[in-house]
Amino acid sequence: MENRKKEKKNPFLIIAAVVIVIAFGVIALEVIWPNLSGGKVSALSKIEITLDDDKYTVSDDDTVIIPAGRPRVPQIICEDPDVEVYQAFFPDDAEVATAQLRRGDESRTITFIKDESLGLEFQYDDRIQWAGDIPNAVYESSNPEIAKVSLSGQVIITGVSDEPVTLTATNGVETEEFTISRTVKAPIGIYFLTGQSNAAYYFADPETSDNTKKGTAYTYDISAGIYSVQSMNNEDGSQARGNIDAAIAKSLYDNLGEKVLIVNTGISGNSIDTFEPDDGVSYAFTKETWDNLQYILKTDWWQERFEENVRSYIWIQGESDDWELPESYMDSFLKFHEIMRSGMYGCDYGFISQIVPRFFRPNDAQERLAQGYDDIWMATRVTNTFSAETGELRSDNLHYTQKGDNIAGEDIGHTIAMVYQGFGYMLPEGEQDILME
Repeated sequence: MENRKKEKKNPFLIIAAVVIVIAFGVIALEVIWPNLSGGKVSALSKIEITLDDDKYTVSDDDTVIIPAGRPRVPQIICEDPDVEVYQAFFPDDAEVATAQLRRGDESRTITFIKDESLGLEFQYDDRIQWAGDIPNAVYESSNPEIAKVSLSGQVIITGVSDEPVTLTATNGVETEEFTISRTVKAPIGIYFLTGQSNAAYYFADPETSDNTKKGTAYTYDISAGIYSVQSMNNEDGSQARGNIDAAIAKSLYDNLGEKVLIVNTGISGNSIDTFEPDDGVSYAFTKETWDNLQYILKTDWWQERFEENVRSYIWIQGESDDWELPESYMDSFLKFHEIMRSGMYGCDYGFISQIVPRFFRPNDAQERLAQGYDDIWMATRVTNTFSAETGELRSDNLHYTQKGDNIAGEDIGHTIAMVYQGFGYMLPEGEQDILME
């Protein structure tokens, strides 16, 4: 056996080695731990945020307590220009919603929670069915100018007030009360719906359309002779406006819980170059429609009842551009997109409903646009599967049936909702496909 001489260890070297190991350990923890614990949020947690309603505050654990019902959700204000803010939305019956702050790979979540102890709040034109337990009840409102109640117990918010309204149901023996603590302006999203005939109101079929809930969906369409903001529903709640307008509005409301105004500027048969701002007739119609609508949006009537929250445009076009080179199509589209995103119109995003694949040049251009620009999204590709044989296209194999409108509109609304909620990154190249049954 070989004998080896044992060397005496230097205690100073041992101490130095331990110090080095600890130092490397600290550095490793600083790098690895944020990824394991979600600690990347800590940097954003130091960013100062406020709310645009001083009745509410953000607690230390990043929660905000708001009234029950359909309250106005306080909007987050962040002065840091590098931070993207995605506000919270409450679909009907949701009790909890979240807002997101993003900066690079960092994120921070603010949670909004409804609490009935803060009262019961509703928005202008909300409709609530009061399902009381009293048989043969007669209903009354302490202030019908703020909230009125029908013979069947449907409550309609008719005004905006900080004063509470008490609703009473009685049959002379039993009495029940329902108190609304506050009514507020209705946050509303405005969406330009533009393009060719599949965007325009030419083939509407309200009887088979997706049904919007009365008090949630409105339309403005001067090509259809509608020069005022009108409900998409008749007085009895039945559908007055079909086409893809209603399907989009229903999907948006279902996903975001926010009222919707569709501004329709679609024109049949017009090619992409007519949407160029310089002298395009399609753009001129968009501008004329918007200019006319401004008179309404600036009235006291509108300002006292609605609060615009988001604004974007939805693009359904391309059938007239079969031979247009993709690069030329993109150039014309981007000119329209630039002015729609400008202060003149103030759109947050452009959402494309993709044209069917047989129009392969504009189809290709739309793919490139959605994949190449952060503010352009492919709202749906389900139209790629449409056909006359399966019932989504009419016999001309070009125009959507109401069935096709319903399918595409639902998907468009869902995609838009995901983008506004901050989950657009989860969509493959900015689009959301639903499975066709």
